[in-house]
Amino acid sequence: MRILSLVLLACGLVKAYPQWPNWNNNNWNNNNNNWNNNNNAVDNNWNNNNNNWNNNNNNNWNPQNQQGNNDWNNNNNWNNGNNNGQPQGQPQGQPPQQGQPQGPPEQGQPQGQPPQQGQPQGQPQGQPPQQGQPQGQPQGQPQGAPVDLSSISFKEAPGNYLEPCQQAGKIVKESYNGVNGGNSLNVYLPFGYEESKQYNIFYLMHGGGENENTIFSNDVKLQHILDHMIMSGELQPLIVVTPTFNKCEARTFYKEFRESVIPFVEGKYSTFAKSTSPDDIKASRMHRAYGGFSMGSASTWAVLVNCLDIVGYFMPLSGDNWEAEGGFGKAKSVADAVNKAGLKSNEYVIFCATGSEDIAYPNMNPQMDEMKKMPEFSGGNFHYLVAPGKTHWWGYVRHYIYDALPTFFH
Repeated sequence: MRILSLVLLACGLVKAYPQWPNWNNNNWNNNNNNWNNNNNAVDNNWNNNNNNWNNNNNNNWNPQNQQGNNDWNNNNNWNNGNNNGQPQGQPQGQPPQQGQPQGPPEQGQPQGQPPQQGQPQGQPQGQPPQQGQPQGQPQGQPQGAPVDLSSISFKEAPGNYLEPCQQAGKIVKESYNGVNGGNSLNVYLPFGYEESKQYNIFYLMHGGGENENTIFSNDVKLQHILDHMIMSGELQPLIVVTPTFNKCEARTFYKEFRESVIPFVEGKYSTFAKSTSPDDIKASRMHRAYGGFSMGSASTWAVLVNCLDIVGYFMPLSGDNWEAEGGFGKAKSVADAVNKAGLKSNEYVIFCATGSEDIAYPNMNPQMDEMKKMPEFSGGNFHYLVAPGKTHWWGYVRHYIYDALPTFFH
């Protein structure tokens, strides 16, 4: 009788729940259908929601993992290529531990737990933007609007900005006659460059043991960052020039910059200078910037002190002013140059940055502290960014450029 009762009970369950064997799959499919339905809503707003997802996902996952994996590998080869234009600095941190994520998830792999009913999780689906169309909405300040430098904080470029861009600019290698004979530089032309248009121009100097090829190398990846910023609308199309001080000295390069580099580059490419006459170069100074890393930063301070009449924007990164001694002396030499040029606070901009663990921090910080006290640098035209925990490495410096460059040329 007990056996007969159990058989009857089992039959009753089968009759009551004929779909029991497929319960899990059906619910999963229902949830998945709900996900797809919800995802269609995401697809309809692809340009907004997907852009936000990519930005958040890349900001929060890729840059940290990139730093731990790809950038570690790049820096591991530092000693092999230092004298061949490789990035300056030592590899930071430890390589990823075995079993830790080392790159983005493979396409199509499940990520995390199955989605809860009605809750979209993971990457939005749908069609990507068509080739040639800007992705996402412009970020940062509207172009042409005044920017408060004090609002700049350290943030890394999205992880996909370190990869090739579908709207890539072009690098042109040029040779010219410098103060000490023949020299070379590279010119970045933005995607869609036209000679009939006028472009702002940014001269960016490498560090010690490097050369004019370092900044646009596959290790630094600055070209990719520029391409993505321009395509997304974060940055106006501009020309970027990477010269070298290797035929002279970092602190004396300003002479060659004034006498040879500007006339050569701006006589060939379309900038806001109507001609290469001294008067036209001076008249276009607020469309011209100069910056550099490490010894390139020392070069930047020298250009600031000696060339304020032809340059309006400055970006010294991880390097102090070698034109004077002591924190106050270094700051005063910059203030004296500003006063000698007779400039108002809205006629020059200085953005400085370094890391709290950077070897340049102990020398740079006293100068920055003194500059903050001076009226010449209290009009919103000066900002000093210290990135917590960051060291003397292009892997961090490229993000300083990403943070600051959109605030230039306003």
